[in-house]
Amino acid sequence: MSTAGSGIDFFVGYAETEGALAELVPEGAVLLLPEEMRAALNLPEEVGLTEDPETAREDGFVLMTAGHPLLMNAAGTVLARGDVGCSSLPRPTGLPPTPSALEGKAREQIHADHGRIDVTGTPEATNLVVLRVGALLTYSVSIDERVQELEEVWVHADTGRAVPAELSERLRAAALELGVWAGIMPPTGESVARAHDLLCARARRRVDDLSRQTSVRLRGQLGVVDDYYGRVLSSIDERLRRCASDRVAMLTEQAEATKREWARRRSEVADDLTPSFEVRPFRLHLIAVPSYTVQGVIRRGARAHPVPLTYVPILSSFLRPQCPACASESVLVAGKDGLGCRSCMPPPPSPGGVAATGRLRSREPIVSGTDVTKGSGKDARPEGRPMVQPGRTLPEGSGGAARSTSGSKSAAPTPTKRAPKRSTGRVTPKRSGARELTAQTGMRTAMSFWSSVSSGELRPRDAVPNSPMRALLRLYGVLGPAYVIGVLDAGRMTAITASTVSVDSDGICSTEGDLQCTAEADVPFTLFWRPGSRSNLIEVEGLPLARLAPLLGRRDEYGRMLHRRYRKFFLPPPQPMVELDPTAEVLLDRAAQFGGLGYAMRCMAAWEYATERDERADSSTDNLDPSRAAAMESVVSKRLGMRITAPMLAERYGCAVDDVRRQIKLVQPVVRDCTDLRW
Repeated sequence: MSTAGSGIDFFVGYAETEGALAELVPEGAVLLLPEEMRAALNLPEEVGLTEDPETAREDGFVLMTAGHPLLMNAAGTVLARGDVGCSSLPRPTGLPPTPSALEGKAREQIHADHGRIDVTGTPEATNLVVLRVGALLTYSVSIDERVQELEEVWVHADTGRAVPAELSERLRAAALELGVWAGIMPPTGESVARAHDLLCARARRRVDDLSRQTSVRLRGQLGVVDDYYGRVLSSIDERLRRCASDRVAMLTEQAEATKREWARRRSEVADDLTPSFEVRPFRLHLIAVPSYTVQGVIRRGARAHPVPLTYVPILSSFLRPQCPACASESVLVAGKDGLGCRSCMPPPPSPGGVAATGRLRSREPIVSGTDVTKGSGKDARPEGRPMVQPGRTLPEGSGGAARSTSGSKSAAPTPTKRAPKRSTGRVTPKRSGARELTAQTGMRTAMSFWSSVSSGELRPRDAVPNSPMRALLRLYGVLGPAYVIGVLDAGRMTAITASTVSVDSDGICSTEGDLQCTAEADVPFTLFWRPGSRSNLIEVEGLPLARLAPLLGRRDEYGRMLHRRYRKFFLPPPQPMVELDPTAEVLLDRAAQFGGLGYAMRCMAAWEYATERDERADSSTDNLDPSRAAAMESVVSKRLGMRITAPMLAERYGCAVDDVRRQIKLVQPVVRDCTDLRW
């Protein structure tokens, strides 16, 4: 039955499940309630529902709008009971597809580097069991503002892997047969936990969006608090300068108490205006989707690597097979020693004729289940196969290339000769190794990196200690790299391009490229890493810092023009996952709004290193000290070639110039000659 509005529609459906009778009328709906429902809701036997205020006022109908107690009561009852059930998609009639037809589809849709796929068995009719999990997400925007949203995830009931988006959309719109079907198996705990993790990940992204919306109000409230307590402390300092000696102790204690109250009040305001979320699952559906399993092999010469394939008739396509080693859904590689994905298998030697400015373009989706775009005409090629374009150069503003020891980038792939310098304890790799790395493509490393970001597998241990990447992953987790380049939803990444590897004289490798995102423009990035170890990631950039940093600190028209052009990077940072001390919070906020999140991560890496090694008795960071944060940014900005003076920092951090200069003298010796800060 269709009714006049969504609120009425929901309540009518709820009432019918409770045994009520409903009739559609022009004004809305009329319900005939059973005795138990009348007693529970304190309603008459017959009640009319409408969404028109005039009808409710004149004809005695109940005005059913958002927030009505009847709706809230019904929603609470539905959530408390839950929505659990089993259903199935009707199996298509007719004969199953032949092995030859399946082999043709498999060769069109599934590709493996250096291999050819064959179907070796007959298809077997099976059911693909999909788990549908729904939850009510409640977001607390502030102490008196709450937002509720419905979220759903669709995963495989046995593994918890997300199903293709096209399959979930088809199932949502399909006519399912309700009831328990034979051979049903309950979902595994791993799949339910994985679905919950996906819901929480979506909730965290929504909280980040809400945090950016409330950041202006939060800064305004914190400004009011800082102004009030700053004036109180100034008054106490003034009285201290003029008071007698017997009142010094009392006023000093009063000043300390005011500082403690200041910090408490700031924390209270931040808690009130910091969004949080609560997940309340209420829906758990098992859906049997007719499918066919068939045994296939990927052949490379005389070698045959078996791979199971699943064909789903409702999609007319195969599910992407998993890597035998890491269970990812990346493009498979038929190696000489086994079958794996591009992240697990060693890279093949690159052709010597690839130019340093050539680009390798791969249309492999980063997110499982995303359609892959093919070429057409003379440029047609199988999905996931790289296409070399040796004559194409990189765009001017697409990011950085190689890094030099001074922090600048150079497009030259081969390290140039330089004069001997004093040893800093850093081991420089041999030139021959650097040349070999230069000849390789950066596609494998970039693809592995962004796939790990999308799948949630990237961890702080994968980054070089004391690097910006380590600080980024510690503060923001696996979504941190996406935040740096301005991608708010990692699930929208679909494809990637990357250049060949550039190696600087210190052995740091870099590759630049673009991420293709659904319904968005390509997003440039530059990735830096150190080869030869497991924890090798150094930094990811969306804004080419080494090239633009000297202009960021300028206050003339060039500096203002640069800030306008890249204003999407100079935003308040997302809320970190870990709790920071007040000084680190100020450093993160001011640095991100001045030079972007990548610049702020350099400052945070230096901050963490300095605070861990500063053995001074007064090095506690429990109290707010903006001058110390300004001094830390001063050290980082000088390494980037910025001309940022102490007065400029004092103005931006709201502290005295002399305090900034004093802190710079204390911080510089800690990080000046540090070989651990390799960036």
